[in-house]
Amino acid sequence: MRWGMNTAEGLAQVGEPGGEPARCEALAVYVGRQPIFDRDRQVVAYELLFRGAADAPQASFFDGDAATSQVILNTFISIGIHDVAGEHPVFINMTRPFLVEGLASQLPADRVVLEILEDLEVDAELIAAVRRLREQGYRVALDDFIYHPAKEPLLDLSEIVKVDLRALDEAQLNEHVELLHGRVPTLLAEKVETEQEYHRCREAGFDLFQGYFFSKPKVLGGRRMRSNKLAALRLLAKLQEPSTDVNEIERLVGQDVSLSYKLLRAVNSAAMGLARKVESVQRAVVMLGRQRIISWVSLIAFAELGQGECELMRTAMVRGRMCETLARRLGRGDEADSFFTVGLFSALEALLCQPMEELLEPLPLAEPLVAALLENAGPMGRALAWTLAYERGQDRRLAAIAKREGIRLSTLRDAYLEAIGWAEASSRALEEPA
Repeated sequence: MRWGMNTAEGLAQVGEPGGEPARCEALAVYVGRQPIFDRDRQVVAYELLFRGAADAPQASFFDGDAATSQVILNTFISIGIHDVAGEHPVFINMTRPFLVEGLASQLPADRVVLEILEDLEVDAELIAAVRRLREQGYRVALDDFIYHPAKEPLLDLSEIVKVDLRALDEAQLNEHVELLHGRVPTLLAEKVETEQEYHRCREAGFDLFQGYFFSKPKVLGGRRMRSNKLAALRLLAKLQEPSTDVNEIERLVGQDVSLSYKLLRAVNSAAMGLARKVESVQRAVVMLGRQRIISWVSLIAFAELGQGECELMRTAMVRGRMCETLARRLGRGDEADSFFTVGLFSALEALLCQPMEELLEPLPLAEPLVAALLENAGPMGRALAWTLAYERGQDRRLAAIAKREGIRLSTLRDAYLEAIGWAEASSRALEEPA
């Protein structure tokens, strides 16, 4: 095991499947999901519930707004709506701010049912907000409904009414069914816990059913990626597009104050050894040229992904540089920046605690880069395989590679040692003040 991989066993497996570091657990996100069935016992929707842990049997929170926010973020951003519910719609509890401040209108109307909580004060502001949402095509459900004259306006705006069997006796349940039939299109019986209750509700005229008799809530998990990391990942992908020229790079860097500052700080550091002080992004682009500026901006963006993970960052930098050096040794100097990116990106899985396939899917990367990262395919994939083999001290594999590829072991050694020196110097340039 060589430099950069000696702090923990998990780091030694960067880029290999399995062996996920324990630190990734801190990035885990969860959402509870309970199915909703029709009269034929077919799943037609899911209610989504806040869950703070994989083994949480029920919600545990004090802030309803925060719980709703977390359910939405975890479902639509971290895990993905398709993985949570397939093609089925999802019921999500809506607190007052989500309705009256228009937050709910950011959700896809064809995928959600807005569930209005039973304890919300029904006033002109709430009624107007729900009416606007209905006009925008959203379906509305009243949760844990118990009749009160003040709720009459909401009944006229609702497509579904949910009735809690545990909150009403049999006489009250029958009164509610009689009242609601003809007023709302769909009645949903919730907290159905026995076969007898299911048949009683079915005979009473309920259309949908939810409860422990059918299924307890299931907790689904995913990984959180903060917005700043997602932006950094997209920038890294944008830098790999052949159409991204120096003017576009200057524009991309210039519109991000933090990135501009970090680039100028790095370029002006003692480690760069420039004779003149560089005072603008434009000047930095001119002085460094397209390939070097892409490498530096990529490093800075990648550092955003790897905050607090210095060892992983150095490992990624060594890989990127070694792959870049091998590109030139293989007569592919014009593709050196892509080779560099492949080496750098090979540490993404460990940095972000997500499968490489999921990380690459939304990015507009060229097919050769994707194939290199997922399958070690093509010249870039071969360079990455050689780099990983040298990094991990796989001497037998290296000997086989050298024989098959006609490359000297000393070439790999020299490329690796040079990459270590470059990574150390680059780390200092990124860290020290201008």
